[in-house]
Amino acid sequence: MTTFKRKHKTRSLYYRVRGRGESLLLIHGMGSTGADWEFQVRALERHFRVIVPDLPGSGYSPAFEGDFSISDCAEVLWALSDHLQASPANIVGFSLGGAVALEMAL
Repeated sequence: MTTFKRKHKTRSLYYRVRGRGESLLLIHGMGSTGADWEFQVRALERHFRVIVPDLPGSGYSPAFEGDFSISDCAEVLWALSDHLQASPANIVGFSLGGAVALEMAL
């Protein structure tokens, strides 16, 4: 778990990093956690530095206070990428994670 300050807000986020190489950020969907990527991580970590966060309010990550948006999730994942010095060239998401990935790409 790490804590970030971004846009005058402090956010905490739990994440795991496995493997080496080019960064690959895996973003889970609503009602899910980063642990749902475990099967894929085992294969991907041979070729990538796989970063698997639990989105806010999921798994081991605390929820944001008040309402939060897809944009807020994208902001905290960019802060995580900055923290890890791993601006991801590769982002994969499913369901809500796909929407967050799209926001990050924009």
